[in-house]
Amino acid sequence: MRGKFVLLLILFSTIAYSQKEELTQKVNTLKEQIAQSEKGQKLEALEQLTYLVEFNEDYKYTELATETVNLAVELDSLELATRLTGDQIYYRCNILNKPKEGLALYEDFKGKEMSLTRYRYRSNLHLYTGDCYSSLGQFDKAIEQFEISKEFAQRSNSKIRVAQALYRIGFTKGSKGEFAAASQDLRAANTIYTELKDTLNRINVKNALSILYSQNGFFEEAQKEREEAIALNTKNDGSVYGVYYNASADAREQGDLDGWISNLEKSLEESKKTPYKNVIQPNIFNTLVIAHATAGNLQKARKYLKIVESDPEKYTTGNAAQYYLEAQKQFAFAEKKYTKAIELGKQHLALKKEEQSFVEIYNAENFLAKVYAKQGNKAASNVHKNEYYQIKDSISSAQNVRSLAYFQTLYETEKRDLKIAAQSSELELLETRNRVRMQWFIIAGVIGLLSLLVLFLRNKYEQKYQKRLAVEQLRAKISADLHDDVGSLLTGLSMQSEILALKAPDDIKPKLQRISELSRESMLKMRDAVWAMDSRKDNWQSLIDRINEFASETFGAKEIQYTLEEKNLTNQESLSGPIRQHLYLVAKEAVANIIKHSDASSAVIQLEKSRTTIAMNIKDNGTVIQKQAAAGLGLSNMKDRIKQLEGDLSIDATQGYQISIRVPA
Repeated sequence: MRGKFVLLLILFSTIAYSQKEELTQKVNTLKEQIAQSEKGQKLEALEQLTYLVEFNEDYKYTELATETVNLAVELDSLELATRLTGDQIYYRCNILNKPKEGLALYEDFKGKEMSLTRYRYRSNLHLYTGDCYSSLGQFDKAIEQFEISKEFAQRSNSKIRVAQALYRIGFTKGSKGEFAAASQDLRAANTIYTELKDTLNRINVKNALSILYSQNGFFEEAQKEREEAIALNTKNDGSVYGVYYNASADAREQGDLDGWISNLEKSLEESKKTPYKNVIQPNIFNTLVIAHATAGNLQKARKYLKIVESDPEKYTTGNAAQYYLEAQKQFAFAEKKYTKAIELGKQHLALKKEEQSFVEIYNAENFLAKVYAKQGNKAASNVHKNEYYQIKDSISSAQNVRSLAYFQTLYETEKRDLKIAAQSSELELLETRNRVRMQWFIIAGVIGLLSLLVLFLRNKYEQKYQKRLAVEQLRAKISADLHDDVGSLLTGLSMQSEILALKAPDDIKPKLQRISELSRESMLKMRDAVWAMDSRKDNWQSLIDRINEFASETFGAKEIQYTLEEKNLTNQESLSGPIRQHLYLVAKEAVANIIKHSDASSAVIQLEKSRTTIAMNIKDNGTVIQKQAAAGLGLSNMKDRIKQLEGDLSIDATQGYQISIRVPA
């Protein structure tokens, strides 16, 4: 149960909701545009509106997304249809907790995306479909979808999506009991997250590893992973509520009632720091009922049960239903209502068997054994007690222990094996020692090979890093040389031309003035080239400053007022050179078009960054003077630049001059 709970919390931690008051005006504007448009223009407006109200049912997100997908399929816009279908599957499965509806969407859409070469949207489609299968306990089908998602992520060179697929594969393999393979996949995901400096997902991976260790009885190793996860949470934003919840589950397994309850209370406190507490807390409150009932503290158990039953829709439905069922059975047992406890216990056991949650199955069997024992029904108690021991013994079998130990705790496992063997006969002890010697011999060979592999990989990484560093240094040097050498020559040429023009004959003066103008134009173009080439400028602040500088000079000359609006931008956050250069040049061309073709008195430049997209909108309040300008070379250049970034560009000249750009982040 705790594995599914933690995975659900992790998925919710990536959701962002927009504030209603910030949306109303934009939503109404887009609705008017949709009502007045047809086909391509209507689809474009629907896409913008769906993106704007993503996951917000106050604005009928589901209806909008479905309408947009249907129109996109009709107009053969499969890229948009695939992206929105993936988003809807994610919404149904991971937010509404309706995985069957998510799978129905996938089955209805399956096959339509086969011709699409933008693999990142296909990767998301299969990733979220895998989530649906995993939520329904269909682990083999889930892994199959995650593997397809990983393949598409690799084709699109998206490291973050590869890591997301690996994380889910590892988590699902752990649910199947394939602990060695799960450990390998989770650590591969952690390596990528570390490289990308993705702290939140590093916390999630360490929490998943701690669950893996706990399921095998390695509680000390599990605690170590949790401590490292907590240390990573420097923002103190509640990201570790799942870590404390997992710690409470370990304490329960070890019979530590105080640790169970105290960690649940910490998890509850951490959850209050997040915007998702309404999703998280129902499960925590139900588990607090279970913990206090198990500890025999009926007063506190009743207190939390009242909270749960005060709002049944919130605390007892959806994903919280199974927690509420266990809370009911534990509370009935604590009140000595054994008949009711047995009835509820059988329902809970059937649910866990349907989910194939082996740890929860043996806990449910043990509960029924205890209740029947209290009733005096030894025969029924023994049946469930035997099931409990058989499942528990299979979980902690030597095969699974050694598989996991191969990756993390081989030495501790061997010490445990030796301790068990010491209690056996002399012959068994001798066989164990011989086996250990052979294993150490093999381990030594494996460690030697791994050491060579690590050295080889480290050397390759260092070479790659040095090569990248050399390229950045070369870019900085070339830009500095251009600025210092060529810039000074052009400045001198311009000045000399102007001086000579003052005293030159009338027939030569225009030519000297033209030379001076060309020199100044060359200096401006060279400044753009130097700025684009300089690797030290690869950040948002540099782009914003550059756009501001050009807009201020250009609009100021025509007395046009303008504002530059930023949203979700971190000034020193890195921005790739190609995106920075193309966005600036498109902005520059758009500003120039407003000056040339519009009678505007004010303009707005908007820059916005989301989890997956960078958007830039430039618009004015005038009317287009020369509509034929839309077919000019400037527009062609802008489209070519955005196409190189695999983005979309649209122009609307109906109400002023407006350019809208969206490119992958």
